[in-house]
Amino acid sequence: MVLPELLVYMDERQRLGKRWIEAMIETSIPLYFINGAQAPISGRQLLDRYIDIVPNARTALLDVGH
Repeated sequence: MVLPELLVYMDERQRLGKRWIEAMIETSIPLYFINGAQAPISGRQLLDRYIDIVPNARTALLDVGH
């Protein structure tokens, strides 16, 4: 069953989200974010948020789902 794994992720996101964001902002490793516009939860809005947060964000938006 997938639900318990999702619940663990949600807890981790709550506890560690700030740390994850700081790591993406501060890394010296080049990042490239590829996202599916049709994903119901993490679609275009997630890409837009990433662009707002990460300096010089390199991204691609595909017309696909998750």
